[in-house]
Amino acid sequence: MADDRPLRVPNFKVEVDGKEISGEIRSTVEGVAFEEEINTASMFIIRLSTANLEKGSWRYLDLADFKLGSEVKLYMGMDKVEPMIVGEVTSLEPSFGKEQSIIEVRGFDRLHRLRFGKKKRAFAGAKDSDIASTLAGDWGLSADAEDTGTVHPSIYQNNLSDFEFLLERAKRIRYEVMADDKKLIFRKARENDAVSLTLEYRVDIDEFSCKLSTRYEANEVVVQGWDFMKKEAISAKAKEGNEVSKMSADETGTKMAKSAFSSSSSAVSTVIGEYLVDASDAEKLAIARYNTQLVGFVTGEGKCQGIPGLRAGKNIEIKGLGRFSGTYYVTSTTHTIGSHGYDTSFKVRRVGV
Repeated sequence: MADDRPLRVPNFKVEVDGKEISGEIRSTVEGVAFEEEINTASMFIIRLSTANLEKGSWRYLDLADFKLGSEVKLYMGMDKVEPMIVGEVTSLEPSFGKEQSIIEVRGFDRLHRLRFGKKKRAFAGAKDSDIASTLAGDWGLSADAEDTGTVHPSIYQNNLSDFEFLLERAKRIRYEVMADDKKLIFRKARENDAVSLTLEYRVDIDEFSCKLSTRYEANEVVVQGWDFMKKEAISAKAKEGNEVSKMSADETGTKMAKSAFSSSSSAVSTVIGEYLVDASDAEKLAIARYNTQLVGFVTGEGKCQGIPGLRAGKNIEIKGLGRFSGTYYVTSTTHTIGSHGYDTSFKVRRVGV
């Protein structure tokens, strides 16, 4: 099939500690890459040729141009560039081969800072969103934390890094953790957001594969606990009808499983032992657990010509796939510019078809 897409030129820009790299350094860049995944620090990679044949010496091995801790801003695009990541150099990896010697400059966004060390401490009378703001401040970051509502009498961080602890709290209520420059973001999962991009197979997407599979999960989630203040049992449930979003699907995974395997219709998952504040907290937890098990019913991955706006944590619409067409939530992307051009690969999920 002829490729009728307009010819555009892959382009990138790199800034180190606030200054764009020189033309001389840019001419030695073999490739750049950006990788991101929900609830993981995003990463950049810059590959540079180290052999200076004219001077008979090595470039970059003196650690003058790229140093650990240097701030790097990476922009990528076709013709025009868009900002992809602001991060910090965390490793320098030179390699020496028979035909080519290179150095890879790697780094992460500032979410990586929360991985240092492990702590034991307690937070009294705090919401999870308050904790996110506190942790951000501990590492010199501002916070954009969506209010989580429930005030917990006490929450313990038991020999965990701040990142492990925050991710544990986020997964409990189905929140996401990410960073944007010097800002830590703590937010609800965004499957209910509007579509940010519409892509069509064989027009915008070169390759796409997906999997629809039975997940051996319950059709109903029940959360049980004890209210220590009122001295009474707490119980909440979530089932079909409690979906955060059906993502344009005709049938959710739960509904299809009930239809295909009638005996599964009575399957219940009971969560016991969670520390619960009140009935509202139990309900939030039940709905979060139910929706967490839904989102992996359909998973997919694809590849396309570079699209800098195709990013994790956004909804996209994919056309041209028959019943598998519809809204997908992007969970990870990899953007690569090299001798091959600019490619974007991505992974997605949805709750049904």
